[in-house]
Amino acid sequence: MKWLWVDSDDRQVEFSNAFGVHLPAKPALLPRATKVAAGPGQDAASFVTDFGRANALFWTSASGDAYATALSNVVKNGADPATEFGAAASKVNAELARVNA
Repeated sequence: MKWLWVDSDDRQVEFSNAFGVHLPAKPALLPRATKVAAGPGQDAASFVTDFGRANALFWTSASGDAYATALSNVVKNGADPATEFGAAASKVNAELARVNA
């Protein structure tokens, strides 16, 4: 999706103009997005740009896989819960450090 939401400026502007009121992923494209270039749309875009923020991720699919593997090993195979979930926690912490860097 990087090619669409990061690399393709024209597609971001097209999506913003064609499908309701959507802010382009890049704030620099706001003047080219006609529905948010002026008036109330511009106000909304300014609020998002000036005051919006993205939260850190707390879970990813890799985190879910680590948890599901640990749970399965405990329930199906009788593995030690502390060992399995300790290993899962290590994987989840590494994954969250990777995506939130």
